[in-house]
Amino acid sequence: MTLTNDFYPCSSLPEGPLLEPLLIAVAEMKLLCFEGTQRFLFESMQLPVDKCVHQHLLGLYNQRPCYVVDIGVLSRIPNDAGWREVRSLLGHVDDFHFNLAGRATQIIQWDRDHRFCGCCGSPTTLTDGDRSRFCHNCNQLFYPRISPCAIVVITRGEHCLLAHLMATRDALAKIISNVFIPTGYHVQAEKNANLLLQSLFKPGKRNLL
Repeated sequence: MTLTNDFYPCSSLPEGPLLEPLLIAVAEMKLLCFEGTQRFLFESMQLPVDKCVHQHLLGLYNQRPCYVVDIGVLSRIPNDAGWREVRSLLGHVDDFHFNLAGRATQIIQWDRDHRFCGCCGSPTTLTDGDRSRFCHNCNQLFYPRISPCAIVVITRGEHCLLAHLMATRDALAKIISNVFIPTGYHVQAEKNANLLLQSLFKPGKRNLL
């Protein structure tokens, strides 16, 4: 597997000519890898898939479209490939490819969980322009889950910055800053620090520092 981090995450292809795509296959939250290896990026000729299978664009990998495809069941795979848990790759591949594997499986899980509306039960459809599923019956949008990736404590000398939630009656004070990133995006300390500062000083907030 090429050790490179030239990856641009996106949900729609840019204009212009494109190179042959790369495929990542997922089934039952397992990743298809070449037998006896941790390589999970397949050329399109190595992994023929039906047009009916669910597939999602993850981004551009070395200027090549990179898709994750939902095989659905643990079957119909090349003879030289086998299924592996994503966690089994930890420590055996670099951080970039481990994050890419995690992104692929999470996107498939989100797509499976929201093919029907959680409010009215109607089928949902993929939207154009961003990564979401839409219910035409009740106009609900479903995006991939965003989870906190860092909890930050702001300190000055021996003091730390706490906040009290006015909606509660108790006197409990808490640290105020979480940094959120979309599923699969890389964690970079410098960018997360910038996001934190933006959340503290955005319009409508007091100058806390």
